[in-house]
Amino acid sequence: MPPEIDAEKLRISVRGYVPVDEPLTVRMERIMAEIASLPDEAVSYDPDAHVLTVDYTRVPGWEERLRERVQVVRIGERIVITPPWEHYAPQQDEIVLVIDPGHTFGSGLHETTRLCAEALPRWLHPGDRAIDLGTGTGILAMMAVKLGACRVTAIDLLPEAVEAARDNVARNGLESAITVRQTEGLTTELEPADLIIANIVPEAICRYAPFIGAALSPGGRLITSGFKAIHLPELTAALQSAGLTQYEERNDGSWLAIIAGKPE
Repeated sequence: MPPEIDAEKLRISVRGYVPVDEPLTVRMERIMAEIASLPDEAVSYDPDAHVLTVDYTRVPGWEERLRERVQVVRIGERIVITPPWEHYAPQQDEIVLVIDPGHTFGSGLHETTRLCAEALPRWLHPGDRAIDLGTGTGILAMMAVKLGACRVTAIDLLPEAVEAARDNVARNGLESAITVRQTEGLTTELEPADLIIANIVPEAICRYAPFIGAALSPGGRLITSGFKAIHLPELTAALQSAGLTQYEERNDGSWLAIIAGKPE
């Protein structure tokens, strides 16, 4: 741990998803032990904001480990995700996207990304105007365009995600169909949309539900994931309050997705 950090006074709040294959306290102890073992240049602490930041790009060998973990991924029957360092020869009818995950979310490996991706061919209509909330690497926004959306607005809170998404959109030659922008939160109305994809945490889905309901055109659809069964009651209530009707529920292991729509 860097010398300027007083471990005795350090208070850390960690928010995220961790596997339940071991007690949470054990998992957190291992996370903190790993942080303590990192080189000083990879860990910084802002005493005013009480924020501890870990930058794995400053850890020797991080890129090699990323390349070992991220490989060609097939989603459904037609969609193939490949990183830039793999040379994939597309087969007939396949939709191939080249994604550099960098250090943000959306390589196609996570269950929630797959759930949204697998729902897209059924629920996206050719010519749809779409919004991708929590775009990460831009993977779902690009998929929507490849499947027939005429225009997609990809939104994220994190500057690094916006940068990664813009790079990936350019890498796949989709700049004319996708606009990537950063927002501090949905404090204003969303533009009208026929389809909204929201692969975000359940608290955000509940908070943004009124904006989603207002933005969707009559007959519009919402594909949302990022949650587990324990969150279903509050999510269902929030979507109903926003005027949406649930059409379908999908699962991949313990992760769930809901497809809902606005009546015509």
